[in-house]
Amino acid sequence: MQGVGMRDRDLLSKFILGAIAFCLCVIVAAILLTSDNSALKAAGAIVLLFYFAGAFVSDWVLARQNEKHVEENPHLLKNEAVGETVTASGDFEPQSGTAKGLVILHGAFWKAHCSGHHVPRDGDALLVQDRDGLTLIVAPHKSIGSQADRPESGA
Repeated sequence: MQGVGMRDRDLLSKFILGAIAFCLCVIVAAILLTSDNSALKAAGAIVLLFYFAGAFVSDWVLARQNEKHVEENPHLLKNEAVGETVTASGDFEPQSGTAKGLVILHGAFWKAHCSGHHVPRDGDALLVQDRDGLTLIVAPHKSIGSQADRPESGA
């Protein structure tokens, strides 16, 4: 987890340095372009041209580095939630052929959809089948069962 934070700080520092370079370049180019001397105007245009060419090349290099990083670490693309067992947090609400509710995955709440005729109840064990953005697609966990299958306690 610490590596992700370091990468974010590196990206933020690169962004800040890029923004500073852009501002300096625009200021220098504006000063040169507004001068009365035609040679200075040409120099201002060249400064802008080199800045934008350099920005294009650096963006391309960064994109290639990111591609190589993902190629070298294919596990980054893996959807690690699929196959996990989650617990329904509250009763799901049936809506248009699916039931929607919240589940708990590793201590965090996630939105979840359960298709079919099953409407999970609070505490039901569910199996993550897929993920659509930040919404988990779940199904009843066959091996564990649900609250509805268990006898009521205290009766």
